[in-house]
Amino acid sequence: MAYSEQAQWDFGVDVITPFGFDWNRGREDKSVHPFTTSFGIGDVRLTTRFMADNCSFLALQHHA
Repeated sequence: MAYSEQAQWDFGVDVITPFGFDWNRGREDKSVHPFTTSFGIGDVRLTTRFMADNCSFLALQHHA
């Protein structure tokens, strides 16, 4: 089954927001290799690798 990038992005937002991810203090971006980093207190960056044949949910949930 194929998943569009937008569908994966929207699903990820719907899942990590209830985990307490604060979108006013962090962001998500597209990347070749997913990672999480922080440049300071209140600044969290998530990156996600989107693959049409493999939903990115597990990687995003892991970083959240």
